[in-house]
Amino acid sequence: MPFNSVLYLLIFLPLSALLYYLIPKKGRKIYLLIISYLFYIMVDQKLSKSLETLGLLIGASVVNYILIIILQKIPETDGTSNKKHELKNDETLDTVRAPKISNSTRRSIVFGIGVLYNAFSLFGLRSFLLPFGLIPLGLSFYMFRCFSVLGDVYLKKVKNVTSYIDVALYIAFFPQVGMGPINQFSAFSKQLKTDKEFDLNRIVNGMKR
Repeated sequence: MPFNSVLYLLIFLPLSALLYYLIPKKGRKIYLLIISYLFYIMVDQKLSKSLETLGLLIGASVVNYILIIILQKIPETDGTSNKKHELKNDETLDTVRAPKISNSTRRSIVFGIGVLYNAFSLFGLRSFLLPFGLIPLGLSFYMFRCFSVLGDVYLKKVKNVTSYIDVALYIAFFPQVGMGPINQFSAFSKQLKTDKEFDLNRIVNGMKR
């Protein structure tokens, strides 16, 4: 279902927008996630390729969400004990202690795991699937979105990311496939928090673009 096809322009997109305003506000984010997944399923007539795309998309969302939660649970600074220990003339000073990994190093390790996973999904799977003609539509798009949201959390540009729906929707949001530059998760999440009311003029202006 290409973006310039009749099916997308005259049926899928208008119907998706109409249903969005008919659905109660509390269920709109889940609806957008479902309709985004449906878009990827409808992209190709081959069921195997569609399911592969959907599986990769959901898998990327789950893995990156878990890494985001782990990153946020690691304190930003190393804690220090306020208790004073009198260790003078104590033989324990001579004992060998295992080196302690700093919190910043832990965060870097978690972030590195995410980068490796996303890089493999982007380049490794592409190289493996290319001979079979099974490259999922939007693979580069949603893997770079994974890089973006994970990087925002690692660099502390966003905090308190707890909603899996928000992360998954950011990665899969179908109207932004093929659009650039990739907007940051912080800006996208703010848009999700604002209530969207039906505005015919905005819809007409969007169609003209």
